[in-house]
Amino acid sequence: MRTKLSLHICLLFFVTSFSYGQDCNCNATFQWLKKTFEENDAGFTYILSIKGQAAYDYHNKTIAEKINVVKTKEACLPVLQEWLGFFRKGHVYIQSLEPKAATGAASPVKPLDTLAIKSRFKDWPRLQLALPEFEQYLGSKSTPDFEGIWESLPYKIAIKKTSDGYKGILLNNVPPYWEAGQVKLEIKTDGGKWKGILYLRDHTKVENDDVQAIGQNYAQVASLWLKRLVPALTTEEDVQDFLKMQNARSPYMKQLGDSTLYFRIPSFELSQKKAIDSVLTANKDILAKTPNLIIDIRGNGGGGDYAFNGIIPYLKTNPISTPGVDYLSTPLNNQRMLDFITKPEYKTLFTDEQKQFLKQSYDTLQQHVGTFVHLNEPVKAPSEVAIAPKVYPRQVGIIIDGGVGSTAEQFLLAAKQSKKVKLFGVITYGALDIANMYAVKSPCNDYELGYGLSRSKRIPQYILDDRGIQPDYFISNETPAFKWIGYVKSILEQ
Repeated sequence: MRTKLSLHICLLFFVTSFSYGQDCNCNATFQWLKKTFEENDAGFTYILSIKGQAAYDYHNKTIAEKINVVKTKEACLPVLQEWLGFFRKGHVYIQSLEPKAATGAASPVKPLDTLAIKSRFKDWPRLQLALPEFEQYLGSKSTPDFEGIWESLPYKIAIKKTSDGYKGILLNNVPPYWEAGQVKLEIKTDGGKWKGILYLRDHTKVENDDVQAIGQNYAQVASLWLKRLVPALTTEEDVQDFLKMQNARSPYMKQLGDSTLYFRIPSFELSQKKAIDSVLTANKDILAKTPNLIIDIRGNGGGGDYAFNGIIPYLKTNPISTPGVDYLSTPLNNQRMLDFITKPEYKTLFTDEQKQFLKQSYDTLQQHVGTFVHLNEPVKAPSEVAIAPKVYPRQVGIIIDGGVGSTAEQFLLAAKQSKKVKLFGVITYGALDIANMYAVKSPCNDYELGYGLSRSKRIPQYILDDRGIQPDYFISNETPAFKWIGYVKSILEQ
């Protein structure tokens, strides 16, 4: 929410939609989805103006034909998602909700037929392995590769070289789906790259096209992270830093030599603001004399602008322009302003002054139902706080990837206007033009729709949705992700 609250929030607020007397079937759900989205999503008319009514009519006709042959709820959801895909990839979704029993409790879970599962997979490919001899062989190797004994709980896997690559053999029973000796994964060469094949718990096959060892002791095959147990090797420092970065749930700062600081920020959720500010306060003395700062926001999906206010003075070199947003006023959408004020979960989120502004905003929106409303006078960006720009750091490198979106992209739009900031990595996700999500439940409470309430004043001149923000320094996949920090450090220290 781009308001006096200095927030661009991507929180979800749940309401149950209006009454609806049709049966709870896929066609009825589609009609509710279509009507609710058309009347309330802030990006609907914008996308329609770009793609055209004819394209939209054809899309609706195609989806309606698919809906007519749907027989189950499981088959319905992908078609509903396909309909939403016409509009954008971010700040929009529909998902199925678990049905509740009449008492309000969850429906009982049917017990697994373990004997049937074991019988189904009893002939799964196996590979014999003499473990003591294999461990002795591993200890004699001079150059480490994928061969070894690895762990990814609950699995313990021996990866052995074969005539066509590597095979991962399960060393422990993981009942009822897996037995020791069965092939859990494969790694093969394809066009000069390692291709991974992983068999999930239910033996479903999943592939990924670029398997890389993460240093000597870690690797990832599709969704499976592996840690080497045998042979025992030293984990490199840059790998340790990468793993800490990947697993971090809160911000932290680390000194990388005398001239560079590293600041990891995994999220801009409003709950993280205090932690972010605490890290800045605890390190203010060293920040005041260190020439280079690396800010790593890989995987940061956003939160609230308020969370990054304290960082801006360290980046700012000149005034920063931040266009505001317009809210689509509808009775359903406007309810969110009251939710902020009245719902217990937001009791401590806003001050009394902010709650007063929210009430005023609700009143303004209600007076202009059916139109887009700018809720306040042009707002100064978070960078315009009454604090002078810091001399140090003299250079700032921000690491980005495809997981950076929403408020994190808003942070980048402010940061990249500074003369001392450069972006490193790959293009971001692209979900900022239509924002401020609201979530509503279907009339039968079996689906949940998330959509956007606001439209940025940047569009159509400067569009980010489905496009993302480009880095100043592109880092190709030839540079493993665990080496990105070192790469950025080397550029800043040149």
